[in-house]
Amino acid sequence: MKRLPLLQLTIILAASIFAARAVLRLARFEFHVLHFAVLGWPAWAVWAISAAELAGALLLLRRATFPVGAALLGLVAGAFVFAYLRAGAPLEALGPGGLLLALAGLALLRRPHRR
Repeated sequence: MKRLPLLQLTIILAASIFAARAVLRLARFEFHVLHFAVLGWPAWAVWAISAAELAGALLLLRRATFPVGAALLGLVAGAFVFAYLRAGAPLEALGPGGLLLALAGLALLRRPHRR
């Protein structure tokens, strides 16, 4: 049995979290349209954010596309943090803020080492 290194396992977990968020958002579409409206976002943003999260999660899984995936997911998480803070709901910003910090940590650990 081959074991995955901890960093790879953590990247797979982070990608799974973002993918699950996107799928659940699309499964409860009407609720999230209203949720996004409260944040001041248009209804089509549910599709755009979900597509960005799914694409970012897939890009995160390959070494060559990891930086692009991390940047895309960081933009999504940062947009949620900003929207929640602007809406006066700082506790709601903790979830995406934690994901943003996790992505930053993974990006630092995943960066190529120079000798």
